[in-house]
Amino acid sequence: MLRIEHLKNQIEGLQNELAGLEGSISEKARPATAEDFANAGIPVSPDRYGRIYSKPIVFGREISTVWDLAVIAQLNKNVPFLEINRNLSQLSHVVRREMLLSGTFTEARDLYVRFHSKILSAVGNEVPGLLSDIKSLPVLNAPDV
Repeated sequence: MLRIEHLKNQIEGLQNELAGLEGSISEKARPATAEDFANAGIPVSPDRYGRIYSKPIVFGREISTVWDLAVIAQLNKNVPFLEINRNLSQLSHVVRREMLLSGTFTEARDLYVRFHSKILSAVGNEVPGLLSDIKSLPVLNAPDV
């Protein structure tokens, strides 16, 4: 019990130290302005006071601080990160809309097969096969009873 209490106190102390170190990074604490977003090449819509209506979300993470923008800029130097995010977001929207507009299971299944074949032709063999094609993984097979 003493060891458990000691570890809990140690973890709490390290978390406080981490929070202090992160707080000392001024970019993490400073909210990004419309000008910061413009310099990073991310379009936003500020109100007349300069506040941003909706902050952009990149791969599920809200970009709200100068630190976030610096990370995005660094990632963009090596890979077109924002372009990939935009393309995947649009693709996700298109697939979701088409699936919702499918009237029957057969139409939805045909859409899934068409979508998978287009991705396979664009990306290559690194895309996993259709679920019905994956038979080599024993964990996906029914347990022997």
